[in-house]
Amino acid sequence: MARSPAGESAVRTMARPGAFRLGVAIVLAGTLLHLPDVFMSGHHDFMMSHMPMSATMVLGMVLIGVGTVLAGYALVPRRSTAPALPPLRIVPSDRDRLTPAHAGLLAVLLFAVVIDVAKPATLGLVLPGLREEYGISADQAALLPLVALTGTVVGSLAWGVAADRIGRRPSILLAAVLFTATAVCGAMPSFTWNLITCFAMGSAAGGMVPTLFALLAESIPSRLRGRWSVLLASLGASGGYLLATGMAAALEAVSWRFLWLSGLPTGLLLVALNRYIPESPRFLLARGDAAGAEAVMRTYDMRTEPMAASADPPGTGAGGLRELVQHRPYALRFVMVAVLSLSWGLVNYGFLTMLPTMLDSAVQVDFAKLLFVASLCALLISFAVAFAYERLGSRRSLMIYAGGSAVALVTMSLVPASVQATSPLLLGLQIVVVLITCSGLSAMLGPYTAEVFPTALRGSAGGLGAAFGKAGGVVGPPVVAVVAASGGMGLAALAVAVPLGACVAMVAARGIETSGIALEDLAAATSAPAGSRV
Repeated sequence: MARSPAGESAVRTMARPGAFRLGVAIVLAGTLLHLPDVFMSGHHDFMMSHMPMSATMVLGMVLIGVGTVLAGYALVPRRSTAPALPPLRIVPSDRDRLTPAHAGLLAVLLFAVVIDVAKPATLGLVLPGLREEYGISADQAALLPLVALTGTVVGSLAWGVAADRIGRRPSILLAAVLFTATAVCGAMPSFTWNLITCFAMGSAAGGMVPTLFALLAESIPSRLRGRWSVLLASLGASGGYLLATGMAAALEAVSWRFLWLSGLPTGLLLVALNRYIPESPRFLLARGDAAGAEAVMRTYDMRTEPMAASADPPGTGAGGLRELVQHRPYALRFVMVAVLSLSWGLVNYGFLTMLPTMLDSAVQVDFAKLLFVASLCALLISFAVAFAYERLGSRRSLMIYAGGSAVALVTMSLVPASVQATSPLLLGLQIVVVLITCSGLSAMLGPYTAEVFPTALRGSAGGLGAAFGKAGGVVGPPVVAVVAASGGMGLAALAVAVPLGACVAMVAARGIETSGIALEDLAAATSAPAGSRV
């Protein structure tokens, strides 16, 4: 079979393809060694809590560790000895057209976002079966999502730095290898081992999405970048929840363990599709790899042109976190992104997660049906979110969606409990508005963060932003529970609405417009006034 142009450039930008394939094969072997014990437990309804860790499983864990290290080593690019390149701007031959290579990249990255979102979405779905098998309380079972979300925070930080140091493509592929490896979470005989492997799974999931958006922003023509990035984020989030719930419907009747084991084929498929994920041409130019960048740009029908000056200097991204903090314009941008992400996390993981328990028993609201309706609406309006981001502008869209959530939450806090009990339709409408606007805000955060930072900082900033969002999932539920215990659902809604309102003011004061503007120009706009188009 003839190799595709995208495949040729992908292979060219992989440091040690043979070692990578060997590492993946070793990880696969280690993962498969866990399956005999799983199938032997079928006579006991796949309950393994009574089984010890077998020698085969121990060998499998060792192989997974060895294979992961080998695959990671194979993906680290060789040190570049090329001289620094002059300032260059990447421009598409046709700014209004996507090439077949772009289409392949979008399809693979959409699949990656779907399986990445499905991982944390599955956490709540495995808890009932897990509790029954291990005989643990609800408080003990709550450790699983807590540990997994903590893993996503750590993964977001680590993967963001890795994306700037070793590249976007290696980071994505290594996360895919870990997705394959951590499928063994479904074979663990003890709850403690479930916590350990789910932390690793969360670490892999936490950093993939910001890296994906960094790669996408650096590969799509400026005119189309916002539209496709937001659409991919929105469809990927909806698809992730649909995948998780669909697998639960199909597999949970057999055993909750198969929800985790399904990560084996999905992770392997993402690894197999690696030829459609070339490295970012901007990252390659930043490393001084002109030949590699040229190979990738040919697949994307791009070219370079000289620039008189550049705020996106060549470099490997080493020291990116330090520069992010020390360089005032970038630091101010990051504070804005961090507060936005944390505020969204408090609403999404904190308020909405605790909402079913906060609703008064007199309030006749079927939250499960509301969640389904809101998810369906969010899927249907994905195209509207992308259209708003492109036509209204990224800055204005962020303000509208964050402000919409804040207004809905404030309105919810002002409605007396007696009115909520007698008018469940009003409360239901408010909840749907919060769910939809939060979904839209989530779809915009990743693409916007990728746009407002230069190449050398884009991965680190995206990872830190994602970490703040996931941190909202760690601290949100207990904070909301404490506030609700003293002041009810109304006070909890007001508490999470305040930071969202502050975000609207921050974006109005410090946000920069990104829609349709070249990344090189956005990198130069470190001191531009709010709303300027550079």
